[in-house]
Amino acid sequence: MIPLLTGRNSSFQRTELRLVSIIIKLNHGQKN
Repeated sequence: MIPLLTGRNSSFQRTELRLVSIIIKLNHGQKN
């Protein structure tokens, strides 16, 4: 997602992916 954090902070990338997935879930929930 963010090209600046490729392979540098894996833990931060994990949290980023978590937030992205949560946001997607929230968006789908709002749509439904």
